[in-house]
Amino acid sequence: MDWATTGRRYGWPPKAFVGHPRSRVKDESALQTLAWTARKLERMARDVRPIAPLLVDRIEHPILTMVGVVKSDLQDVEALPPDRLDLRSLANSGRPWSSLAMVAASLVRSLTDLDFLAFELIEPDSQLDWRLFHLSVLGEVLATVRSLGGRVRWNAPLSAGESSGPQFQLRIGQDIWDLWFEASAAARYYQVPSPYKAATTGVSSVQRAIGADILLCLPGERALMLECKWSALGSYVGRDGYHQASSYLIEAQPGLVDNAWSYVIGPEEVVKKQSEAKLNWSGGTSVVGVGSIEHVAGLVRLVIGDSR
Repeated sequence: MDWATTGRRYGWPPKAFVGHPRSRVKDESALQTLAWTARKLERMARDVRPIAPLLVDRIEHPILTMVGVVKSDLQDVEALPPDRLDLRSLANSGRPWSSLAMVAASLVRSLTDLDFLAFELIEPDSQLDWRLFHLSVLGEVLATVRSLGGRVRWNAPLSAGESSGPQFQLRIGQDIWDLWFEASAAARYYQVPSPYKAATTGVSSVQRAIGADILLCLPGERALMLECKWSALGSYVGRDGYHQASSYLIEAQPGLVDNAWSYVIGPEEVVKKQSEAKLNWSGGTSVVGVGSIEHVAGLVRLVIGDSR
């Protein structure tokens, strides 16, 4: 009812009234954003719980409340990520929609802006920066394979735990290579003996598999194993890294490959130059060494180039 216009037009008390009929419709985009955000937060809380249970305990109640509303009252609404215009409209709609816009915008950005994900969400956490380095080394391997004309097929999501097989399959010329992120299951996957497993059977409660952080493998022929060490301590990168890299070399050659290169990859500030030692083992090539991330591309080209 428009009381001001009614008074001007008909006096007071009025003999007639002026009204403006309104038609309210459901804002489908806002509800779709709510459904998408709720389900995204639910999955994130489930993924984070194993490593940060106290954090999840503090934030889980409002997330579950939102998820409950979506599953009961909005079960017929399609969960779609918002675009830029949807976010702007939500931000200008007042509470609680402006809060939803802020959360949804961060989720969308984390999915589409790799710099935001890496340098604003991961790097500031000192417990995760080593994992970012690990991913960076993987990225160097993949970028080098593509620069050589290789085709990359993604087999499975990356996981911090033991995987059941290689996450990537690479076609380079006529060869099919496997690329692992965490390769502790490689011996079982390729059905070859593990010297580590055999040597430690007499020890109780010992990890029964070891593997390089990154394994690039042409089964039966050659492999490049990279152990990523993100630390300012030279002794940790060099000494501890050498112990692991040399162990992976031993693991690879009872049947996995004939030629193997195993390198520790550390920060450029610690590893000033690439160095290696060629071992006088019978059979094919056996090399153990150290390098920085700037040396990864050269190592990949060396190993792949020698097989072409």
